[in-house]
Amino acid sequence: MSRLSQKDLLNEGFGSMLRKGIGGAAKGIAAVGGALNQVSKAGKTADVFDVFKGAKAGYEAEKTRQGDPRTKGTLEKAVEDHGFIFKKLLKKGNDVYTVQVADIIWDDTTDPPTETEKVLTVPLKLKWDKQKKTFTRIGRGPRGITTVTSSYSQKDLLRQLTLLCD
Repeated sequence: MSRLSQKDLLNEGFGSMLRKGIGGAAKGIAAVGGALNQVSKAGKTADVFDVFKGAKAGYEAEKTRQGDPRTKGTLEKAVEDHGFIFKKLLKKGNDVYTVQVADIIWDDTTDPPTETEKVLTVPLKLKWDKQKKTFTRIGRGPRGITTVTSSYSQKDLLRQLTLLCD
C-alpha cells in the first residue's frame, strides 16, 4: 500500500463527499434562484416554461462557475508564473485556454528605470489538468519557449534584479 499525501487523503475521505454534496446543493439553489428571477421578470404573464427556462439558466450558470478555473483566479496566476501579464481570454475549449498576454519591457535609459507592457501577438496556450488542478503550457507560445522550470514570475525576477543593481 502506497503512502498518500494529505491532499489525497482529504480527497478520498469525508471531505470530498461533503464537497460534492455542497456543490450539488449550490446548483439546486441557483436553479431555484434562476426560476424566481425569470418569473419575476415575466410578471403576470409567467407560465411553467418561464420557470423551467429560469431554472435551467441558473443551474447552468452555477455549473459553469464551479467548473471554470478562472473563477478561482488560477488562470491569471498560471500566466504570471509563466512570466507574462494576463490581458484577456481569447478562447476556451476542452480544458485548453488560449490567452492574450503581454510582456514587460524595461527602459534603463530613464532614472529610475520604467516598465512598460507590450502586448504579444502570439497567444499563450494552457491546458487545465483536472487531476493536479494546475495549468501546463502546450505548444510554442510567445518567445518560442515551451517550458519554464522556475516558479517565479518575470515581474518578481526583474524586481530582484533591479534591487541587486542599486
